[in-house]
Amino acid sequence: MTTVSVSIDGRQLDVPYDARVLDIAREQGITIPTMCEHEHLKPYGVCRVCLVEMRQGRRKKLVPACVYTFREPVEIFTDSEWVRETRKWILAFMLARSPREKSNSGHGGGARRGRAARQAQGNRRGQP
Repeated sequence: MTTVSVSIDGRQLDVPYDARVLDIAREQGITIPTMCEHEHLKPYGVCRVCLVEMRQGRRKKLVPACVYTFREPVEIFTDSEWVRETRKWILAFMLARSPREKSNSGHGGGARRGRAARQAQGNRRGQP
């Protein structure tokens, strides 16, 4: 099996070629909030709540952890200031565009939005 040497939040790892960032992070006990990711659906990265910062040399960008796969050595940061601010902006936009009624009843994804918002804001180590 071919592996790739990567770093996730400072942890040096050898991961299988083409493994998803989200799967490897979960194996390492790192929480990345998700909204559209589900075990019975093919990952498609549409909500962008799972964005992480990817650095490769001087190049850096935000990538969705549910569809980005490891194919070359990179550094991944799941909780940088850039990531946290972007997730807050994405969730604020989603909430602004969603129906207000019954938002906590489970209709229209209100419960999932709330859970994703709490994860995005409290993803720093040592916080709930």
